[in-house]
Amino acid sequence: MLTRRRIVLLLLGVTASSAGPAVRAQPTYERAECPFAHHPALDDERVECGYLRVPERWDVSGGRTLRIAAAVIRSHSESPRPDPFVFLMGGPGQPALQSLPSRLPGPLLQSLLRERDVVQFDFRGTGYSDPAFCPELDAALRHVLYEGLSSAERQARQQAAMAACRSHMLADGVDLGAYTSAAAARDLAALRTALGYGEWNLYGPSYGSRLALIAMRDAPEGLRSVILASTIPPNAAEQPITNFQRALGLVFATCAADPACAADYPGLEQRFYDALDRLAADPLEVAVDDTVAFPAGRMVLDGRSAALALSQALYPSYVIPYVPLIIRMLERRDGPFFAQLADRISNPGSVSRGLFLSVACYERAPYLSPAARRADAARAPRLAPHGELVRLYLEDCDAWHEHRAPPAELEPVHSTIPTLVFAGAFDPITPPEWGRLAAASLPNSHYVETRTGGHVSPVDGCIRRIMQEFLDDPTTRPDTACDEARSPMQFVTGVRLTSGVYRLATAFRGGLPIATVAWLGGTLLVLLSGWVVWPAVWATRRVRRLPVAESIPTILPIATAGAASAAALVFVGVLAWTLAATARTRPLTFAFGVPQPAASAFALPWVALALGMVSLGLAASAWRHHRWGAIVRTHYTLVAIATLSFVGFLASWQLL
Repeated sequence: MLTRRRIVLLLLGVTASSAGPAVRAQPTYERAECPFAHHPALDDERVECGYLRVPERWDVSGGRTLRIAAAVIRSHSESPRPDPFVFLMGGPGQPALQSLPSRLPGPLLQSLLRERDVVQFDFRGTGYSDPAFCPELDAALRHVLYEGLSSAERQARQQAAMAACRSHMLADGVDLGAYTSAAAARDLAALRTALGYGEWNLYGPSYGSRLALIAMRDAPEGLRSVILASTIPPNAAEQPITNFQRALGLVFATCAADPACAADYPGLEQRFYDALDRLAADPLEVAVDDTVAFPAGRMVLDGRSAALALSQALYPSYVIPYVPLIIRMLERRDGPFFAQLADRISNPGSVSRGLFLSVACYERAPYLSPAARRADAARAPRLAPHGELVRLYLEDCDAWHEHRAPPAELEPVHSTIPTLVFAGAFDPITPPEWGRLAAASLPNSHYVETRTGGHVSPVDGCIRRIMQEFLDDPTTRPDTACDEARSPMQFVTGVRLTSGVYRLATAFRGGLPIATVAWLGGTLLVLLSGWVVWPAVWATRRVRRLPVAESIPTILPIATAGAASAAALVFVGVLAWTLAATARTRPLTFAFGVPQPAASAFALPWVALALGMVSLGLAASAWRHHRWGAIVRTHYTLVAIATLSFVGFLASWQLL
């Protein structure tokens, strides 16, 4: 591996800076600087960047052309394999190059780079590729989700934002019908030729699986193997509410079968739907500081937005164990909890919604006719009244463009290219059934269903081994024993709910104010001083053969204050140990509260409070009767006050 950053500039053809009239239809690769900012992760990597110039319409000669941004990360091997690994992003609309520096140090890309180059590119209409769809559309479609709008108001706002962006794009000469998976597959094939690779391997998670399948159908040349995850086959029926209900049903059944979960969350399914019904009748308004994501300075959780938030919680596998806890928070109408997570709820990433609409309206809207929507709702009668937001704007496609895929493009993909298909059991949007559906018409495919996976499950050590074995020999089924040996989903139980831990942890990351540091630090130092000064004084007097306190009236005040400070210090120790251990295993727990054993330790601050008040009373008596001497009285009083100060600090951070 090299010790410094090298950005290699590629040149194959003419240079241009933006979309414009084509000089010739033949795709060319252009010299360009890597468009993303420098990142320490790039210091030891060889990253090669460029732009592929392609026609906007592959079937039209002499029309507009587009620049497609691409990056090649060179293998760490001195003799790499000739077939690179191509990472196709999801969405559609997720940029690849913008997030590359943050993803590059991850274990997946690093394991692949040991033997192969890795290729990434921004799909047309995404990231650094042409055209740039309206950023105001992205903001508008985010804002309407959590403003408490009626269905009619939300739809009117969405359609107005789409129409405004559509007019802008058409005025710029953009052909909205040219942004399809078939066009992107042609771009992908042209990129392989331009980069000089004879063959390569595709990895397509989520929408990337759809693009990979279309490439297998329309441009199979040079595809050595394909790996799909959370697959979206073209022949899958569009039934978003049914798919979400299936995942929820698995959560409810798995929790009911687990004694710990069933005890912590009895009747979870009924409680969930009751919570949605109550939020629909009486929405929860939460004040938030982010007026960019929430222009009104508030987030409104009604039945529809709460259902959408829970659907999104089932995407990442590491959040699924917390779904029963999230339902409890919905049931409790816990405003502080949802306020502290507002940034995550409102910011799903930099997805180009213009590109999303262009592709989804062409390829998925044909499945979502009024009759299909009614059938979807009928299969989930409890969820359907709250499920309209999981349809992802597809009912508004007529406001975007009129292009719809013909039936031939919605047929199953038949291919003999070796394919590995991953699915997550808890996936709320691309169910395992879709993975099996895709595999059914791929005779050389291998299907793997991860029992604890969500949407695009994290590629952990087990999945990486399976992928690597498949890449080594795509003609043989890889050993999936490690995945089959996974334990069932374990939901998080035994959590003491408090928003203070998350608030304090967030404040520590951002830097606590000096006054807060002084408050906590000074309080703890005074509490510790009692356990240093008093034993030292007692030992010194014993050594010098001076009188020491032995009577109960004399010892009792010291014992009371010592016990109060001990309760506070033990609480700090238990909390710190638990937080450190939890941060290594399940850090998301902090968003809800603290697990055992720290949950039991929360009785200690109340013990400290009671003993501290007694100690303060004894200190007042000592001052009134001039006992112990001025220095001892002063120190004792400070320890008593510090105990109460510590409890006050916990109360101010909602940690009691």
